[in-house]
Amino acid sequence: QGVLEIYGTTNRWVAGYWWVGCALAAVSVLLWLAGMWRSRGASA
Repeated sequence: QGVLEIYGTTNRWVAGYWWVGCALAAVSVLLWLAGMWRSRGASA
């Protein structure tokens, strides 16, 4: 029963904070693209 309780709590947390993961993923992609663009500009 403890496992089900933890599972339910995790589901509630994910439902409330899924946008945080999306924002972090978006920032990571933007930083990666900026790094690629900067390195390409420096080499060109």
